[in-house]
Amino acid sequence: MNELLGYIVKYCSDLFEKYRFKFVDSDTSDSFGDAYVTLASDSIFIRFVRDRGQMRLDIQSKYQKRYRGWHSLDVVRQLITNEKEYHSILDAKNGIFLQKNLEKIVNLFSENNAQHTLTELSKLEKIRTKTMYTSWKSSGND
Repeated sequence: MNELLGYIVKYCSDLFEKYRFKFVDSDTSDSFGDAYVTLASDSIFIRFVRDRGQMRLDIQSKYQKRYRGWHSLDVVRQLITNEKEYHSILDAKNGIFLQKNLEKIVNLFSENNAQHTLTELSKLEKIRTKTMYTSWKSSGND
């Protein structure tokens, strides 16, 4: 849990003072130091997860009408930057990205933009799945 909290303080402290996020849920387990922290604003949930020694971040819109899924940082990053890098591990590179783009992320999931953002994220997730499956299949896995 301390690793997650340290990451949040180091890279995402603006979520609290500038964007008025609140802690809404957290848990930790004895196995592998797994933990999660969920923050919420008026429009989105942001969940920081530590699982088997790796940290990641997922985002969920409060305006999502149908499927209430979580969207990983890599597809949100791709939507903002158009990078085709499929990397959602919370490292320094993604931390700096978050510091510089929290305002864009919050805006993407605002009430006015949420439906468009969710449509675009869905498209990117389908492309990612197809790309990963094609890569997996071409490596001899059937």
